[in-house]
Amino acid sequence: MKYFKKLLVALSMTALAVFAGGCNNLQEQLCKHSYGEDVVTVAATCEEDGELSRECEKCGHVETETIAALGHTEETVAAQAPTCTESGWTEYDKCSVCDELLTVKKDLPALGHQIAILESVAPTCDENGWKSGAKCSVCDEIIVAPESIPALGHSVEVIPGYAATCESTGLTDGEKCSVCDAILTAQAEIPTLGHSVEVIPGYAATCESTGLTDGEKCSVCDAVLTAQAEIPALGHSVEVIPGYAATCESTGLTDGEKCSVCDAILTAQAEIPALGHTLTYAYENHQHWQVCDCGYETEKVDCLYMSEDEATAMSCVKYDAEKHWIECICGQELVMVD
Repeated sequence: MKYFKKLLVALSMTALAVFAGGCNNLQEQLCKHSYGEDVVTVAATCEEDGELSRECEKCGHVETETIAALGHTEETVAAQAPTCTESGWTEYDKCSVCDELLTVKKDLPALGHQIAILESVAPTCDENGWKSGAKCSVCDEIIVAPESIPALGHSVEVIPGYAATCESTGLTDGEKCSVCDAILTAQAEIPTLGHSVEVIPGYAATCESTGLTDGEKCSVCDAVLTAQAEIPALGHSVEVIPGYAATCESTGLTDGEKCSVCDAILTAQAEIPALGHTLTYAYENHQHWQVCDCGYETEKVDCLYMSEDEATAMSCVKYDAEKHWIECICGQELVMVD
């Protein structure tokens, strides 16, 4: 009885599951799917396909899609020659992504050392020597290390120096090796002694003559240290000699020039002739006279008029709408009755 009840429950659950699954399939078939973003579920490799899936955001239906295998990315590896101690290989191709060999790679064994004898070297004054040894002639690796022989040391010889002078440096004594000529003690420069300065006196320039500056020489070796330089002539310092103007009756003088230092005449004064009077007529009360701007006046004289007949005959009578008249040479008028 218990077994029958269990069987009945199991059949009921199966029927419900089938019914529910059918409903879900029907819902998926009726849904207008709206898929979300693609999700890579299995990544593709160089040789194997991958897979991506996308799920409907409405009904949950999952759609899958195959991602094609990527294929190998070929990369050529250059040949590596073997060395004395390390093996090499021939050129080959491989995948740069997964490193799988695409062509055959042939390994090349190490070559081994080529022995070369290192000849012995005699020691010098300051460098060690060595006994014979051995090395590889290809890679220079030492196979048998040579045994060192100590340096011999120098034989000292003095290098004589010399004294400094006023202008030239000197040198101290030095030392060198008499065998290899190596400098053991360098000669040091002795500074120049410098000159003992003595003044060479100059003299001043004048208005017209050049001068000389003071110079300098060495009182020990007589070398000229500062050459005397020519001082140009100073030239005259011009001072004006004032002249004065000519008048109507007196001569004048132009301005001149002299040097205010040595009194030399630079520009001589020239005489300006008297100007003479410039006369114009003045008149009053039928008398006239001549005057100059300087104040000079001639004596007064009576005006001279022509008779009316003489003036008329010589066309000297002047007139206007109101009167007619005769003029004197001074310009004074004698008015006549109409």
